[in-house]
Amino acid sequence: VSYLSDLGTRHPSRPECNTSADYIFTTLKSYGYSPLRDYFTVVWQDTPHTTQNIYCVKPSPSPDIVLLACHYDSLRALRVGSVIYGLSNTNCPGAVDDASGVAVLLETARLLANVSLEKTVVFAFLSGEEGNSTAQHWLGSQQLINHGYSLFTASLSNIKRVVYLDTLGETPYGESHGNITVFSTLAVYPQTASLI
Repeated sequence: VSYLSDLGTRHPSRPECNTSADYIFTTLKSYGYSPLRDYFTVVWQDTPHTTQNIYCVKPSPSPDIVLLACHYDSLRALRVGSVIYGLSNTNCPGAVDDASGVAVLLETARLLANVSLEKTVVFAFLSGEEGNSTAQHWLGSQQLINHGYSLFTASLSNIKRVVYLDTLGETPYGESHGNITVFSTLAVYPQTASLI
């Protein structure tokens, strides 16, 4: 968390975003994995910027995949009502959103590196989740769903579960302290489960 936060704003329009990607890639390699880079373009203020998702596969005999994901980019601007803040000079280190998710996912990858699993696990570190404007977000997720998955599996349907780690260490939006919000593609509403 400290390393990524100390870089400052990690928006895809900034070089710190690529520095973060290189850090994640190198760390995964140091655990013995062969991470994959998935490059795509994000447009910020009418200027295209190349960014990347990073995928890392922990194989098993099963084609079924559990996808563990987070994003490593951070905000560059914040919209509050009709006012936009931070277009040029705000430092958005994104410790909670989402260097915390990166830290947990990297540690999970380290702990599972030499463990046999019944299901294949893919670690996905996404960029462009904070968007190309103050209105469009989740571009890394769209990249993954549209064709990034083909780097690690033949069919998107092989992904059976997704766990997305975001804003760890912060009360979830609209939820009381100590709850996890679980979003399902089968339901429009979130379900919550209390933590002990």
